[in-house]
Amino acid sequence: MKNLKYILPAIFVLLSTNQVIANSLPLHKTNNNFILAQNDRAAELLKQGTTQYQNNQFAAAIETWQQALNIYRQQQDTNGESLALGRIGLAYESLGNYQQAVDYFEQTLTVVKQTDNSQLEASILGNLGNNYLRLSSYSQALTAYEQSLNIWQELGDRSAEGQVLRGLGNVQIALGNYDKALNLHQQSLKIAQSFNDTEGIVYSYNAIGSIYANQGDYNRATQQYQQSLQTISNLSKSVLSQKLEAQTLNNLASATHAQMNYQSALSYYQQALKIADNNLITLKGSILGGMGSVYLSLDDYSEAKTNLEQGLQIAQKSGDRLLEAETLHNLGYAQWKLNQLTEAETSFRNAIALREQMREGLRDLDRVSLFDTQLQSYPLLRRVLIAQNKYESALEVAEAERARAFVKLLASRQSSNTASDRALQQQTAPPNIQQIKEIARQQKATLIEYSFVADENFVAQGKLYGEYKQIHIWVVKPTGEISFQAVELTPQQANSIEQAGKWANDWQNRATSVEQDELKTKFTDLHRALYEILIQPIANDLPASSESPVIFIPQKELFQISFPALQDNNGTYLIEKHPILTAPAIQVLQFTHQQKQKLVNNTQAIVVGNPVMPRTVVASGKPEIALDLVPLPGAEQEAIAIAQTLNTQALIGQTATETSIKNQIASARLVHFATHGLLDDFSDSGIPGAIALAPGEGNDGVLTSSEILDLQLNAELVVISACDTGRGLLTRDGVVGLSRSLLASGTPSVLIALWEIYDDSTAKLMTEFYQQLTTNNNKAQALRWAMLETKQEFPHPINWGAFTLIGEAD
Repeated sequence: MKNLKYILPAIFVLLSTNQVIANSLPLHKTNNNFILAQNDRAAELLKQGTTQYQNNQFAAAIETWQQALNIYRQQQDTNGESLALGRIGLAYESLGNYQQAVDYFEQTLTVVKQTDNSQLEASILGNLGNNYLRLSSYSQALTAYEQSLNIWQELGDRSAEGQVLRGLGNVQIALGNYDKALNLHQQSLKIAQSFNDTEGIVYSYNAIGSIYANQGDYNRATQQYQQSLQTISNLSKSVLSQKLEAQTLNNLASATHAQMNYQSALSYYQQALKIADNNLITLKGSILGGMGSVYLSLDDYSEAKTNLEQGLQIAQKSGDRLLEAETLHNLGYAQWKLNQLTEAETSFRNAIALREQMREGLRDLDRVSLFDTQLQSYPLLRRVLIAQNKYESALEVAEAERARAFVKLLASRQSSNTASDRALQQQTAPPNIQQIKEIARQQKATLIEYSFVADENFVAQGKLYGEYKQIHIWVVKPTGEISFQAVELTPQQANSIEQAGKWANDWQNRATSVEQDELKTKFTDLHRALYEILIQPIANDLPASSESPVIFIPQKELFQISFPALQDNNGTYLIEKHPILTAPAIQVLQFTHQQKQKLVNNTQAIVVGNPVMPRTVVASGKPEIALDLVPLPGAEQEAIAIAQTLNTQALIGQTATETSIKNQIASARLVHFATHGLLDDFSDSGIPGAIALAPGEGNDGVLTSSEILDLQLNAELVVISACDTGRGLLTRDGVVGLSRSLLASGTPSVLIALWEIYDDSTAKLMTEFYQQLTTNNNKAQALRWAMLETKQEFPHPINWGAFTLIGEAD
């Protein structure tokens, strides 16, 4: 049982639901409302094609319906033309040719809109959604489904509404939005049950099972699949029941594989393959891919390769990009294990390219979520390249597997409205090695990038990954020199990295002084262990001068650690050796550097301290939420001292309103918030984080991350001197929260805190920081000096190590 980490178990819920709305386009009977009989011959051809379709003679049905279509067009019968086009689209869908199906459904939609037939329009939109989904064109699928849903709701057709909800749920599964997906599928299941819609019930069981499987709950997933099989057993034998059975067996095989019951998984796949044969061609491709992945688990790489190559041919013919990408990935794995490194590299790169296409057109947070489901190929590609001593190429891959959605967001915010899609695509392409070296030179800093390799004995799917087994570290010097280290991790070291992501929660939940002392000891031990993992292997590559900045590019849990507080065996903290910054990706530094060049010459400084705290907040679509925020007199004194240093007036109490800040912030050079930071997602936007300000003048006093995204900042630095402001939703794209929103809104440098901070030590640190900034505009050096000065009075790093500077040093 080895080498499973990168094998996808192929739970193809999308295959199990690819025609959930197809039956809303009339096939089995003539609907008199559609006036088919302007030409008896055409009507007879429609009927003949329907019989062929029902007997799985899809190619023959297309030929027959094409003859009917020609007659209807000669007669200028738009109703007949729309029905013939729609049927041809369904036949291509059944053949697994999804792009052809889309082409015909698009033609159908154009004609239907001339007939003012809302039912048929909604049906066609639903079928379009199905096929866009199979092509992994998620943005277009969402649009088609939503338009279809609106029409059915206006018509009051609950049964059809349930089918579209199922389609929307499938898109959310593909995007990795599992909570949304479960809600939609539970609604759909309830509707199907109310209509005794057995087919719909089976589809819902499969979809809900896949959601549980993607979250690693295989017992509940299997229960859903077994319920599906039980429901199917109550149906009379038919083409439909066989299709449903094959799809369910495919999903059951995948869940069984993930539980390492390999022979049982193969048995289920073989049963499914026997049913699917050549009548359910895309499902056959999925089954062959699944069988290939089981053979990989059994170390039978040659047999795995044979099955995967057969499955790949089907996927490529159908246009199912998700199936093609996952099959290519598994094929690359087999080639890697067979030491076919060149072929493996090609397979992994092709799989990655397909997945990149799937993110086009999506909103930012959907791109973030989808990206978290698409990362399996990158670490394996890195290993293949490293095996060939291509360390610089592996660094390019490491850059391509982080902050892709954030880079897209930054580029779109910085570009002009006239920028073409092609120009944006060029701007957001992952950097090559020469561009990476140029960024290091621009920053005049040493860049250190970390990328994890997870447990090979873990079967990955959805967003699930195993325990970290290795970490890849690159050091990029401003001279252009690049060094590389691969560090093997012991189970204890892997646990230390996991704890790094949990420590802040433990600190926030402390209650007694004894617990505080215990956590401080835990903090010290943890950051000493992390120094050994993260710094010791590259210590000789770090700059000799204490004035030379180091920019860390973390991944996952490493975003939650304090790099300044990392401590060597001699008790020396890393901040004593170097000015330190972080960034979500090397490429993000390219955008923050560009943003710094674009800043206007603002002179105003906004300093906020201890505003009158908001008592309630109205979250989007939710009841009013009561807040319990105590006054912060220490933050008030901090703001007053900083304002004096910056020759401005601090906004205190009632003067620090959200409205006032929003009105002034665009003209500010520096912005400092000394107030409460909140971790909640009050806007229900998916972006957690908020800053507490005084309410009034139409604003509730809670400045959320999503509201910050709507602002246009020209500040060279924004400081949030508040608890936990560096935390948020931890993704492979980086931390989604306040810092991300501030950088996207135009500021090139953000200073935030990773945990709950003390008033007295924070006031000391911030006062020192701004005093340094008045004589030295280098923010990283000013922060280093402030931390060292604060350390003299407050020795433990819990007092000074929380703050992280993201972006530009100058």
